[in-house]
Amino acid sequence: MSLLAGASLTPALAAGALRAAPPGVSLSQIVEKHVVARGGVKAWHAVQTLAVSGKLDAGTGDSVTRSTTIARQGAGASARRGERAAAEAA
Repeated sequence: MSLLAGASLTPALAAGALRAAPPGVSLSQIVEKHVVARGGVKAWHAVQTLAVSGKLDAGTGDSVTRSTTIARQGAGASARRGERAAAEAA
């Protein structure tokens, strides 16, 4: 869950660096609202795979487009789980 939370909160934290939170709103309230907006904790626990993509620019004029897929139990875990389920069903 921490990897998922970190990956999905990173854009929110970057945006938050540009503007201050409204007065009287605590960090825990902001995080709670973010979790609810993303479907709630139950939905987060149901996530099996996270795909992340973006463009990296280091200021040298060249940029790299990257993407990665992260499975909950390691790379390819969802595919292996599906293969096992298909084999057991046969």
